[in-house]
Amino acid sequence: QKNPQAAEVAMDAMIKADPGWAEAWNKRATLRYLTGDYKGSLDDIEEVLKREPRHFGAINGRELVHAAMVSDEPTKPEL
Repeated sequence: QKNPQAAEVAMDAMIKADPGWAEAWNKRATLRYLTGDYKGSLDDIEEVLKREPRHFGAINGRELVHAAMVSDEPTKPEL
């Protein structure tokens, strides 16, 4: 069942348990992108890149978020 709020609560807990784990931040960034929270996604991506400057998923994700933010008709992937 799709429940992005519950997923975000779980990801918040992962980040709280190990704030140095870049992948926890990246997963939440992805969720926030998928739910249209582009600013939150970018904030999380910056946290990923502080920890792993070459994190390909975060670098690619940042470009996807920027593209969605400037697009006249943003496409939101299905959860």
